Amino acid sequence: AAQRKEILKAVTKQKQMAKMLEPFKLPATWTPQSKKSFVLHDLAPSDAEYQRAQQLFARTCDAQIINVQRVENAKLYLLFKARCKQIREEPGSSEVLRILNLFHGSMKDENLTLIYTQGWDKGYSTTASSVARYGKGNYFARDADYSKGYAGIKPGTNTRRMILAEVAIRDMVVGNDKTIAPPQRAIGFPENGRVSATVDSTSNPKIYVTYENSQSYAAYVLTFNG
Repeated sequence: AAQRKEILKAVTKQKQMAKMLEPFKLPATWTPQSKKSFVLHDLAPSDAEYQRAQQLFARTCDAQIINVQRVENAKLYLLFKARCKQIREEPGSSEVLRILNLFHGSMKDENLTLIYTQGWDKGYSTTASSVARYGKGNYFARDADYSKGYAGIKPGTNTRRMILAEVAIRDMVVGNDKTIAPPQRAIGFPENGRVSATVDSTSNPKIYVTYENSQSYAAYVLTFNG
C-alpha cells in the first residue's frame, strides 16, 4: 500500500509539472530531435548564435574559441522559462526581469557536463569563504576572462570549456560569505518572494550568485585554447 501511494504521488507530481510547463515552447531554431532527447548541437562559425557568443567572450578574453555548442535540453529550458515567469510576477519589487548572458567555469570539466545535462545544483558550490565570497549559491561572471580562471583542462585535450548561461535577474543585493539565501523583498511579507541574486556590487556587478537552480539555463558550451 505504501509503495502504491508513492507511485501515485510521483504520477501526480509529473502531471502537475507537465501542466506548469505546457504554456512554454522550445526555440524554433532547435533541432527536431531535441523534443525527445538532449542534444549538444555544434554551431557553424557563420551562425548568428556562434558569432554572438564569440563576441561576448572576446569582450574580455583573448583566448581562441574552437567550438560553440548550443545546449538543447527541453526539460531544463522549460523549467527555466517557468521560473522566469514566476520571478517576473512576484510582487514587492519595482525592478523588471532581465535575462543576462553570464559565464560559468569549473576546475572539473565533468561538472560542466553535469550542469548542461542535469541542471545547476548549488549543492556543488564550495562553502569555503575565500571562494564563496558573495554567497553560497551558483556563481556567474559578467566577464569571460574571470570564468577562464576557473575553467579546467578537458581530459585528453589541451582545451578548456566554459558555459555561457542565460540567467534571470530582477533585483539584487551585495552578498557575503555567510549568505545562504537572498533576503526577502519585504520583511513579514513572504508572498513578495526573495531578492533574485546577490552580487559583488549593485552599481557595477561583475559577479552574480543565484540560489534557485532553475533560475539559469546553460545555453552554450564554449571550447577554447589558452
